[in-house]
Amino acid sequence: MAMVNKEHGSLTLSQQAKLMSEIDAVAKIEDDELAEANAEEIRSFIEMLFAFGFIRSDHKVRYLGGLDAAWKRREN
Repeated sequence: MAMVNKEHGSLTLSQQAKLMSEIDAVAKIEDDELAEANAEEIRSFIEMLFAFGFIRSDHKVRYLGGLDAAWKRREN
């Protein structure tokens, strides 16, 4: 029998992993404009996830912090 996530609005582990992978990919984009566009798209997506109740505020902070860290890794 498959386990069902009973928590309303939460992301599955695979969805969380995909989001973190997309966030991490920002650090690897060589083109500055493309990286900035991707980062803004991801930021908007995270804001929508929070606004519609799919993530809690602590997860929003964690994902946005990860996005900021990925952007800083680009600068090095």
